[in-house]
Amino acid sequence: MGEQLNKIISTRVKEVPAKERVLQFIGTTEVPDRDGEVIKASAWQVDRYTKNPVVQWAHQYDKPPIGRTLSIRQTKQKETVFEIEFAAKETYEFADTIYKLCKEGYLNATSVGFIPLESEKGKGEV
Repeated sequence: MGEQLNKIISTRVKEVPAKERVLQFIGTTEVPDRDGEVIKASAWQVDRYTKNPVVQWAHQYDKPPIGRTLSIRQTKQKETVFEIEFAAKETYEFADTIYKLCKEGYLNATSVGFIPLESEKGKGEV
């Protein structure tokens, strides 16, 4: 295995009806990112992540998580969709600020961290 990579992906954020403080994010697509690279939807292995599905702010692993992933799924359009529940304001005020910024459309990108198991240089795929 190699080193961890971080990729920023423009996304759409939607509220999830009937779930309080839960937003849906398109975390990745098979559209080339700003580095011209593609993460294949079929390549995600999330078994270890789902055992402790915390969502960090800006890959700051020394800070408390802002939320947790409730579900991850792939769409027919080869999008990886995350449903994220944000911590309550009483629990972590910073998480509440990020929740509100996402909900109101001020934040419209996600960044995923991963360790590629395979990659090919020059083809724009990871």
